[in-house]
Amino acid sequence: KLSKGEGQNVVNIPLTVENASNILSAYIEINLGQQNAELSKVELSLPQGWVSTHNFVNGVLKIAMAGTSNLTTGTFGSISVKLNDQETKFDINGYAKFNDAVNSSISQYTVKQIPDQFGLSQNYPNPFNPSTTIKYQIAQDTKVMLTVYNMLGQKVRTLVNDVQSAGYYNIQWDGNNDFGQQVASGVYIYRLQAGSFAQTMKMNLLK
Repeated sequence: KLSKGEGQNVVNIPLTVENASNILSAYIEINLGQQNAELSKVELSLPQGWVSTHNFVNGVLKIAMAGTSNLTTGTFGSISVKLNDQETKFDINGYAKFNDAVNSSISQYTVKQIPDQFGLSQNYPNPFNPSTTIKYQIAQDTKVMLTVYNMLGQKVRTLVNDVQSAGYYNIQWDGNNDFGQQVASGVYIYRLQAGSFAQTMKMNLLK
């Protein structure tokens, strides 16, 4: 789980080295993807006697650093990235070169925002025809059910029935029932059940 940074849609990604031994210089490239995120901040906490520089071009962050004492195992900094929106989710990759000789791949991260609480939002547009979008957020990995009912309490459509990881989600309902048939105009209820959390809201289908 990546921690939130300061500001909207900002997450912090730790920079960590494992099994460090006699490291006096490092060159790191991290591909964030130009279309996914904007680099917000780079913070390094290096041993005394180390210097560093970095740039961010075309979605690739390049960091060069060197010093007179050994870099030790552990976290030596972090980068903060601003995501395009709450639902943005993408994988980052890259590599590191230590002492200008040893290449090491960077562990792949899935970057996304993690909400502090569960929640269900009002669908939009509402009223709608022919389809509408429902947004919800999951604060921890859990079994999720998102179901549409008519005003008699009869199940019309199961939109989600799966274990999902923590994050922000959106899903469309096209006005069809579980049998692929278009339902009639009227008010419908949609209910989110995620672990012990449950919330219900109404939406209006017009034709």
